[in-house]
Amino acid sequence: MKTVKIIFFVCIAGFVLAAVFSTNIKPDAVSVIDNRNLVKWKGDIDPYFRDRIGFRDKMINWYTVYNDRVFNEMVHPVYEYGRNGYVFLKFQQENYDKEFIDLFCRYIRLAQDYCTQRSVVFLYVYNPSKISVYDQYLPRGYQYKNDCYALMRENLSYYGVHYVDNLSYLKEISKSLGVFNRKYDAGHWNDWGAFYATNHMLEEIAKDYPEVRQYELDDFEIDTVVAKSLPVSVFIVNEKVPDMKLCNNDFTYVGDRYRGIYLHPKHQAFGAWQTENKQRPDVMFFHGSYYNSRIKFYQDRFHKVVGIHNYENFLNFDYYFNLVKPDYVILETAEYTLNDKFFDKQVLKTKVLNPPYDSVAQDLHEKLVAADLKDYEEEDQGKLIKISFSVPENMTFGYLFVGKTEYDLQLNGKTAKVTLLKTEYDKDSVSVALFAAR
Repeated sequence: MKTVKIIFFVCIAGFVLAAVFSTNIKPDAVSVIDNRNLVKWKGDIDPYFRDRIGFRDKMINWYTVYNDRVFNEMVHPVYEYGRNGYVFLKFQQENYDKEFIDLFCRYIRLAQDYCTQRSVVFLYVYNPSKISVYDQYLPRGYQYKNDCYALMRENLSYYGVHYVDNLSYLKEISKSLGVFNRKYDAGHWNDWGAFYATNHMLEEIAKDYPEVRQYELDDFEIDTVVAKSLPVSVFIVNEKVPDMKLCNNDFTYVGDRYRGIYLHPKHQAFGAWQTENKQRPDVMFFHGSYYNSRIKFYQDRFHKVVGIHNYENFLNFDYYFNLVKPDYVILETAEYTLNDKFFDKQVLKTKVLNPPYDSVAQDLHEKLVAADLKDYEEEDQGKLIKISFSVPENMTFGYLFVGKTEYDLQLNGKTAKVTLLKTEYDKDSVSVALFAAR
C-alpha cells in the first residue's frame, strides 16, 4: 500500500513539475483555446502562472469534454450551452456604454457627410449576433433584452445615418433556415446567413446603382461539410454546416496594387478585386470577421471592391479614402463589436475629417508648392509612397494636390503626412493648402 502511495505521489509531483517547467514565458503568447493574449508579467505571480502554466489548453479541453459527456454541461472559457443543443458565446451581463454608442453613431455620420460632400454614397450595415437571432434558445432564466440594439437604432436615426438593419430580417429567415449553425462557430453567421444578409445589403445599394445585382442560389454550388470541433477548441461537434462555393470567377484579384498599405496590427485582413463591369461602383468595404472568411459573398458584385478589416482601420478613414477614392463606402459591424475594445473611444471623440477643399477655398489659408515645404520626405512603401513635411503648429487641417487631384493631409502637431499610390504621384506637380483653426 505504501508503495502505491509513493508511486501516486511521484506521478502527481512529476505532472506538477512538468506543468511548471512548461510554463509559457513568451511575452506576446496567445491562447488558442480562448483566442486572446495571455497575461503579461506585472509582478503578480498568481494570475501569470494560472494563465501560462504548461498543459493549460489541454487541461481545459479535458475538463470541458468530461463535463459535457457526464453532466451535459459546457464548461469552457469561450462557449456555453443554450437550449436544444445550441452553443453560444459565453453569456455576459448586458453592459453597454451609452456615451460610446453616441460617439460611434456621430462618427459614422461624420464619415457619411465626408462621402456625401464628395458625391460618394455611404451605407452602414448592422449585423446581429447569434444570441439576438436565436434568443428563444437561450438558457432558461437568462434574459437578453438587447437594449444596446434599441439605443443604436435611436442614435442612428437621430444622426440621420443611412443604414441597413439585418436583425429582424435574419430573424424572419431563421424561422425556416439556419442562418447560424446550431453549434459550430457561435461567433459568426454561416453561409446562409451571409447569403441573405448580403442580399439585403445589395438591395439597398441597387437603389443608387441598379447594375448591382443580388445573388441567386444558382450563383453558388451548395453543399455541406462536417465541422469536427468548435473553433479555438478541440470540443468535438461533428456538425454538418452549409458550404457555398461561388460559381462565377469573372473577377481579378488586384490587392497587389496596394502593397505596403498600413493596417492596424490587430486587424490585418485586406483584399481587392475587380470585374469588367464599369457600370457598377468602385466600393470601399470596411467589414469585420463576419466577412473576413466569406469574401465570396461580395467580391464579384462591383466594378472594384477593396475589403478592409474595420474597427481601428475605420477610424483611419481618410487614409484609405485617399488611396481608394471609391464611389460607394460600406461600413459593416457585428452587434458585439460596438464597444471600446474594437473602436478607440478617444479617437471617436477627437477624429476630424476634412471638408472638401472647394467648400473652404475662399477661407484664408496658406498655399505652397513642394519646394517651399520644410523637411519634405518621400518614404517608399511598396506600391505606395508616404509624404511627410513640417508645418506651422497652428495649422489644423490641409490638403495636398497632385495637379488637380485632391488628398487629405493628416496633421499631427508640426508634421503633415499623406500616403498615395506611386502611380498617382508627381513631385513636380505637388502643391499644398494649409488652414488654421476655423
